[in-house]
Amino acid sequence: MKFGDFLKVKRENVGWTQPDAAARAQIEQSYLSKLETGKRYPSDDVFQKLAKLYAIDVAALVQKLFASELDELREIRSVRTFILARQQRETTILRSWLLAGLFTLVVGSGLIVFQVSQDPTTDYVFWYRSEGVTKPNERMEPSNSQLPAPADLVADKLSGQSTFKVELSIFNVDQYRGWYFLKDVKGGTRLYQNVDSSRNVRSNRNKLLIALGAALIGGGLGCFHLCRRWA
Repeated sequence: MKFGDFLKVKRENVGWTQPDAAARAQIEQSYLSKLETGKRYPSDDVFQKLAKLYAIDVAALVQKLFASELDELREIRSVRTFILARQQRETTILRSWLLAGLFTLVVGSGLIVFQVSQDPTTDYVFWYRSEGVTKPNERMEPSNSQLPAPADLVADKLSGQSTFKVELSIFNVDQYRGWYFLKDVKGGTRLYQNVDSSRNVRSNRNKLLIALGAALIGGGLGCFHLCRRWA
């Protein structure tokens, strides 16, 4: 909207003719006519008279006028002060959005880099089996003849013969305890043999954090795009 049209609308809203408005503003009617047709722009003193006469709100005026019209009114103190204050607010908001975009971009990139750099964890499971409980006067012998028991695992053979009892006990551990190990139990001792093992490779990457990082990166880029459009 042009400044002249703005003045004309204001005058017509209160129902005054040009001569009436000029007389009330204490300016010449020809000068007011040139202002309304856009041939002239008011000085600071004349603008203050018109602003008081029409109860002009500077904020509403700045919002309605074209940018080219505002350039013509920059010599008016109240208009210039308002425009500078608005520009400072816009600059502050723009910087805030830029900082927010930079922060989210850095945090999002850091989350993704940290998660991608995580090495997988390998979980091991070792299965041990015991055929039965060996009493103190019995000889301990592994069930697998190809894996003879070490000498320090063999008890004194007092009975003259080995006794084999099928009382199975199987369990798994996450740490290797050797091919054989002894465990004291009620009624004697068990000789446990390693019969099997398995390995499971587990990823340490958190998909939720990766998705969050990607969302933050997208938000940061969106802030930059908004600031570019705004600027």
